[in-house]
Amino acid sequence: MTAPAEQAVEATLPAPRVPLVGARVARDLVALCKPRITLMVTATGVAGALVAQQRPSLGGWLGATLGTAAIVAGANTLNMWLERESDARMERTRDRPLAAGRLSARTGLLFGLGLSLASVPLLLAANGLVAVLGLVALVTYVALYTPMKRFTSWSLPVGAIAGAMPPAMGYAAATGTLDARGAFLFAVLFAWQLPHFMAISIVRADEYAAAGLSVGAAGARLRVNKLAMVVTAVLLLLTTLAAPLVGLGGRGSQIVSAITGLAMVALSVRAARAGAGRSEARDAFAFTMAHLAIVLTALGVDR
Repeated sequence: MTAPAEQAVEATLPAPRVPLVGARVARDLVALCKPRITLMVTATGVAGALVAQQRPSLGGWLGATLGTAAIVAGANTLNMWLERESDARMERTRDRPLAAGRLSARTGLLFGLGLSLASVPLLLAANGLVAVLGLVALVTYVALYTPMKRFTSWSLPVGAIAGAMPPAMGYAAATGTLDARGAFLFAVLFAWQLPHFMAISIVRADEYAAAGLSVGAAGARLRVNKLAMVVTAVLLLLTTLAAPLVGLGGRGSQIVSAITGLAMVALSVRAARAGAGRSEARDAFAFTMAHLAIVLTALGVDR
């Protein structure tokens, strides 16, 4: 083909698609927020408000919801900033924006701090208690849980404290207080996270070990974590069945909690058996997601 002919053909071809720098940066900033986790955690806050016997004002509801999303996104971003080096050593996380070097550490830090600060007036629009609970969750997750992961598996219950705050925040947004019912919602989310975390520690044991984190399950710790997964699954079952003690739910939600809780225990026992591998732990982990949605929905509907 002659040069003029080649030029004519090239002229008819679409120009190569070059990714816009701004769009790429925007995608990376969104990735820092861990959007799926942020959405799920924010949904537990909404569930907490729905379970309450009262309804917040529209402004309070929006403030609590948007503020929860902002503070969770900020905490996730700061977590990635603190763990950027260990993330670079794990196959699952090495492509994260800070670990891969697509965004600078300074950008990640400023973005995380900005989101966290932006959440404060939003949470205050609900009430001061919601803002205090949110800030406690932020500090617990970023300043305690994240650094503790490097040297002790006791970081898991510490992280569960932060993860259990959003439904209590939603409840406080609706009622202006944190009574026995709000404490129950906190307890359910706290108990739920323990078998959830234990399953993850088994599935990703090698990755955590390579990253120098102490939350993985290998060798003797594998047996301990398997036992802990069963024990905490039983704890979760008992916690959800305690709803009537604080005046929440009815017979329908009790039946739902019993069925889903027993299924969680059964899957945990299956994953804890000698010879069980990561696939069984992965099944238990996957079910924890469904379990939480089912139980909170049942409590919200059966009032």
